[in-house]
Amino acid sequence: MPQKKKYVIWSVVAVLFLSFIGLIFYSLTEEKAPEYTLATVERGDIVQTVSVTGSLVDQQEIYADFETGGRVEEVFFKEGQRIVRGEILATLDDENLALLRDQAEANFKKAKAENEGNDENLRELEDESDRAEELLDQTKELNDQKLEEAEKTIKNAEEYYDAVKDYYEENKTAQNKITLTSAENSLRSAKEAKKTLEKQSELNEISAENNLKAIKSKIETFESDSSDASRDAFLESAKKNLELAENNLKKSALVSPVNGTVATINFKKGEVWGATAGHFAKIIGSELMIEAQIPESDVPKLKKGAEAEFSLDALSENEKFKARLVEVNPAGTSIQDVVSYKTTFVTESSDDRFKPDMTVNLDILTDKKIDALRIPLRAVKMDGDLKYVEILNSENRPEKREVVTGLEGDEGLVEIKSGLNEGEKVITLKKE
Repeated sequence: MPQKKKYVIWSVVAVLFLSFIGLIFYSLTEEKAPEYTLATVERGDIVQTVSVTGSLVDQQEIYADFETGGRVEEVFFKEGQRIVRGEILATLDDENLALLRDQAEANFKKAKAENEGNDENLRELEDESDRAEELLDQTKELNDQKLEEAEKTIKNAEEYYDAVKDYYEENKTAQNKITLTSAENSLRSAKEAKKTLEKQSELNEISAENNLKAIKSKIETFESDSSDASRDAFLESAKKNLELAENNLKKSALVSPVNGTVATINFKKGEVWGATAGHFAKIIGSELMIEAQIPESDVPKLKKGAEAEFSLDALSENEKFKARLVEVNPAGTSIQDVVSYKTTFVTESSDDRFKPDMTVNLDILTDKKIDALRIPLRAVKMDGDLKYVEILNSENRPEKREVVTGLEGDEGLVEIKSGLNEGEKVITLKKE
């Protein structure tokens, strides 16, 4: 093989080899664009539960207490009498509570009327703004017409003056001099009238513009001071206060949480409940109930009457039953430095298969939001006290968005109160 041909072949091989090495090096050093996992901001329910294990118990003692203080008005049962769940055991004097409810109701109606009135006031201001804009346009149009007429008057006066002057130059008589002077005065008056009209037009337009600005300023101030959010918040606050007052009024009636027998009643008619220590009454339940130890971190989430769902180890885990919280023992129990509180639940339905000491798996509903904006909790990040999420901007780059969160629910979901809109997408995972 000729020497020159060998040189060409080896040169090609060397180029190919170097290209291959360069390609490998480029693939290893090339900075790859990160990949993002996104989640859509959607509406749905957010449920928060506490899950614990308990057991079925029989003949459980339940302490029945009012949830608010007051003077005992009536006691409807005596010790030893049977009582059915839902029956009123006793009542407190509810006169003050009724007054508070009526006051809260009046405040709610007032807030509602003001809210509707604010909307009407805003509409009136917007209508007034439209009229002011129309008046400004009309003022400008009328001024233009008047100035156009003034221009025509000046032009006619100039033409007449020029004609009279030419005639006077040819016929300088006393009468023609008077006519020329009159024409000159008419021209001067026309020009002065235009100047006056220009000043009046400017003042009229300034007045109309200031009027429009004043109305728009009122609208801006109104919208700033009475934004939809603040007005809705005020109305919502009044509504919550009414609900609270109504709930307090309901609390003036002590309702038996279980079927059973009244064991003891410690207060009489006329005595003040809440002024001294001790339970109002004790009821011995005649049905199976559930006892469960709740960790101290979850106890603040519990409310009397909270709904719960449970299953039994002895039955299929797919069989679910309803229960309701009736008591949280105020005394805690410490086991290996972990403090817990005994809670008692009443089952909402009886079943022949239920037996004392059976193991119960409880899911207690502690909070719930209906039709709330929600995203995965893992999408929310912290920067000091600031909570934010990351979204992809138009250049496909992460961008911080401050958010206000609400209820943190099961399944890793969190409520979004502000900062995001339904349908937007947030970054939940970044893969380099």
